[in-house]
Amino acid sequence: LTPDESPFTGGPYAPYRQSERKGIYRQYAEQLIENGHAYYAFDTPAELEQMRIDFKTAENPSPQYNHRIREKMKNSLTLASSEVQSLLAAGTPHVIRIKMPEHETITFTDMIRGEVSFQTAQV
Repeated sequence: LTPDESPFTGGPYAPYRQSERKGIYRQYAEQLIENGHAYYAFDTPAELEQMRIDFKTAENPSPQYNHRIREKMKNSLTLASSEVQSLLAAGTPHVIRIKMPEHETITFTDMIRGEVSFQTAQV
């Protein structure tokens, strides 16, 4: 197969390498935050590990960061806006997490698998 465009031949959809597209991804991640569909999370690896220990039960031996847990963690949903801005300005390490709806079924048609559905509580 000869590609229509690639890192070697160029074209209108460049850049092609994921590592070169960070600025584009950041733009859309910020847009998701602005529209209420994502949030900043400032939890450290140690805090995430402690969460897994604190919320571990016989019924839930491997707690996941979900819509219930996120309300107990250090993120832009639980911190004051001024504190979030201070953390960002200070260059505090963070990730941007998608804000999944709590109790919805998402259904879409996949070209390979056909109609696919999943519960947002399981994501």
